[in-house]
Amino acid sequence: MAVNHVGINRHPRLIGVLVGIVIVFQVLSADVADHLREYATFKAMGYGQGFFLGVVVEEAIILGVLGFIAGWGILTLMAKVTTLPLFISFGMTSPSSSAPSCFRPCP
Repeated sequence: MAVNHVGINRHPRLIGVLVGIVIVFQVLSADVADHLREYATFKAMGYGQGFFLGVVVEEAIILGVLGFIAGWGILTLMAKVTTLPLFISFGMTSPSSSAPSCFRPCP
């Protein structure tokens, strides 16, 4: 029985987003563990669950945006420096199709 790996190649952005989510989760988990005493102090001072949720969500948004900007910058730099096929057209089904066969955005 043949295994079809086409599904993985059709969704590279989804895989990238999932990897980004896992990385942000790991960083947030480590940050919460590092600041547990400070959070306990805030809790003793009377801060509610909404405050702590806001802190974690704010940090997640900041990490996500900074990670996206850094990733986009690295992609742009690699596109200018290397000749690697970084932008692949998903419209091509076979080499003989009528779609343009260029790996970078076609002019």
